[in-house]
Amino acid sequence: MEPKTKKKGLGRFYRGDRRAFTSREWKDFKDTFYDYFRWLKLYGLMAAKLLVHPILMIKALLRYRWMASYLTAANMVDRHTMGLRGKELRYTHEQFYSLMYYSVIKIRDIIVRDEHLRPKSKKAARLRANTLMFDEMTPSIIMAGFPTVKWLDIAMFTIGEPGEVDQNANVFYIDAIEHFGMASDVCPLPEAEVGCAVVDDYPIVGKAFVTSSMPCDGSIGQTSFLTRYMEKRGINIFQIIPPQRFNEEQVQDFAVKNLQKCIDFIEKEMHAKWD
Repeated sequence: MEPKTKKKGLGRFYRGDRRAFTSREWKDFKDTFYDYFRWLKLYGLMAAKLLVHPILMIKALLRYRWMASYLTAANMVDRHTMGLRGKELRYTHEQFYSLMYYSVIKIRDIIVRDEHLRPKSKKAARLRANTLMFDEMTPSIIMAGFPTVKWLDIAMFTIGEPGEVDQNANVFYIDAIEHFGMASDVCPLPEAEVGCAVVDDYPIVGKAFVTSSMPCDGSIGQTSFLTRYMEKRGINIFQIIPPQRFNEEQVQDFAVKNLQKCIDFIEKEMHAKWD
């Protein structure tokens, strides 16, 4: 139902009871046509990279709640290009396309490896054997020393990015973990990540998992739950501990030792030497 009181800040393209635009912004023929052209380019990219695996895509859409959010990617770009014209409009589209291109490639890498989607595939098993899973806070620069090992950030592409594309995507996972017993006053991002583990919505795409617990109660809970989630599947996990008082010499020594332990963990799990 339409709210009885008129809400401020919705603009002429929104209504209080709708998640999508109620009408499209007219930017003159040239710029409006360019917006539609970018829709075709974005969905053409998705088709070219993902529809070569049509069965896997159908399985992924049926298996994972977060996967459907990527279908609304053009709507997210539209929200960020409202009011833009000319060069500014084109610059913004190019920036978002570079982000989307990277994301589509990573989604492809996830579905071809995922144990949930391809439990009996020998090719998927070989890919997982040479892939390390990260959460969204793990510094990927570590992998510069392991050029032969693939890494995938499973938290970013299941929680972080779907939440940017679809602002209601993570509500289900937050609700799930609060019903499970987690306090509702923690940061919603790690809370959603934990909820994703509780409902078993993480793709299993690698041999081991590296996480980086940030100094807050939500991230501590996230690390605890994901440790149990991964170990239940026989996947070993390592937690990088970021120092908080980074100006103290002893803390620096601790951080370096902890990072060395992480490198040792990756070497052992992935059978690769740090270069």
